[in-house]
Amino acid sequence: MGQPSHGIRDVVYSISPEQVKEFHHNNYVGKNIVVSGAGNLDARAFVNEVSNHFGAAPASTVSEVPNSDKPLLTPSLLYQRDD
Repeated sequence: MGQPSHGIRDVVYSISPEQVKEFHHNNYVGKNIVVSGAGNLDARAFVNEVSNHFGAAPASTVSEVPNSDKPLLTPSLLYQRDD
């Protein structure tokens, strides 16, 4: 929320598979992954499945770069009449 988009149609076609792999390697790490479950599920089975699929995810990458983008704040006012 509030972060600028980095993709436009003209640029998407110039992205190489190597760039996608690098992005995936740098951003899909343990500390960035959130897994949630909803509904009638067995908690132990859910934890086991998550561990099986994401347990080997690295906690972070060596080439980790902090987010330098600042969130955009758009202040606004809302007036509502209640006659």
